[in-house]
Amino acid sequence: MRCGGVQGPYRLRSQQGKMRVMSGSNNRIGLTIAAGMGFLAALLVLATLLMAPRAWAAKCTTVESCVPQLRFGETRQLRELAAQQLGERGDPAAIPALVAVLSEDEGEFVRLKAAEALGRLGTEKAIDPLVNALENDRSELVRATAAMALGATGNVKGAEALATALSGDTEWRVRSAAAKALGNIGKNPAAVEALSGSLLNDGRREVRIDVAGAIARIKDKGNVEAMVRALTTDPNSRVRISVAAALEFLGGKLTEEALLLALREDTDRVVRLQVVQTLGRRGQEPSAPGLIRALQGDPAIEVRQEAATSLGLVGGKDARAALDYFAVHSIFPSIQRSARDALDTFPPPKAASVTGPGESSTSN
Repeated sequence: MRCGGVQGPYRLRSQQGKMRVMSGSNNRIGLTIAAGMGFLAALLVLATLLMAPRAWAAKCTTVESCVPQLRFGETRQLRELAAQQLGERGDPAAIPALVAVLSEDEGEFVRLKAAEALGRLGTEKAIDPLVNALENDRSELVRATAAMALGATGNVKGAEALATALSGDTEWRVRSAAAKALGNIGKNPAAVEALSGSLLNDGRREVRIDVAGAIARIKDKGNVEAMVRALTTDPNSRVRISVAAALEFLGGKLTEEALLLALREDTDRVVRLQVVQTLGRRGQEPSAPGLIRALQGDPAIEVRQEAATSLGLVGGKDARAALDYFAVHSIFPSIQRSARDALDTFPPPKAASVTGPGESSTSN
């Protein structure tokens, strides 16, 4: 009985051990099979790649070889490469083929490359097909590329279509591309109105930022009022930063007053920092009192340091007096250093005339 009582549990444990060994062996066999299947799958993928048409090896090199590849290439990659090559070659003879592909090819990126190529060619014949793509292509990427291509041509004939896209396209990437393109084309009435409207009304901050950049490139005073409103009312600080930077290129008293107001009242330190930098680059002496206030009491130390630098750029007696004081007496060593650096680059005083009335400043 005692032997049987001992032998039963022993047999049970022995059987459990054998089961665990068998289970471990099965797991290892399963892992080996899975690894083998994975290796076979990798071989199949590699074989497929090796057997597939190697688009990168069929790079055409001349217009004569690229046009047929663009029209009849068996893969989209082949046609994309052909379109890219034709754009880089810059031969107007490729325009008819590129125009046909832009309107007819089913490949989204083939049409995109065709639009890029037409923009590079930049001839009058490319404008209408690009406008058509901007207005009608079903792909937002192609429409955005068509917009940038129109901007690359620099032709004002595309400005009206770009202005319409900026105001009305449903995809923000297309609107951003249209804004950049209008900036590249330059001054024209359609651009001024469309850019001002989008700066104040577009719901995407990315678009408003690109609009501010376009206005800076165009430098049209017709956009000043919209820029001033955006600087003081836009809810997004990144947009206000972009507007403050762009206002460097738009002169006038209204612009100066808006910058000084933002310097006093904007709660975002990065906005104020950009405003201070813009005021310095504009170099207008009437901005000195506002910059001195910022140097004296702005909550952000980096804004105060930049105010010292900008005072060194705008010049004037008041700026000089303030910098002389802060270079020695500021309680912040970093502001002392900024003031001293600004004094090193301070504009020299204008030479006063020493001649009396009716006297000549030259001697015989």
